[in-house]
Amino acid sequence: MPSFSDQELLLRLLGARAGSLPSPLSLSSAFPDLCRRHRVAGLVYPELGREKIICPPEILNQIRESARKTLVDNLILLKALHQTAAALRSE
Repeated sequence: MPSFSDQELLLRLLGARAGSLPSPLSLSSAFPDLCRRHRVAGLVYPELGREKIICPPEILNQIRESARKTLVDNLILLKALHQTAAALRSE
C-alpha cells in the first residue's frame, strides 16, 4: 500500500507545485505501482526528469517502462481506431 508521502508526491508532480519538490526524494518501492494504478506514469516520468529529481534508478526504470507500455498500448488502440474509422467511411 502506498504511503501518504507517495500520494502527496504524486499530486505535487502532477500539479503546479512541482518546482518546490525536495531533492533528493525518498520514494518508496510502491511509488511505481501507484503511478500505474492511476495511469499517470507517462505524465510523472517526464516530470521526474524535468525537475532534476534524484530518485533510485530501479524506481525510475519501473516508471519509465510503465510509461513506454502505455505509449505502445495507445498506439495499438489508435491504429485500431483508424482502421475502424476507415471501415465506417467505406460503408
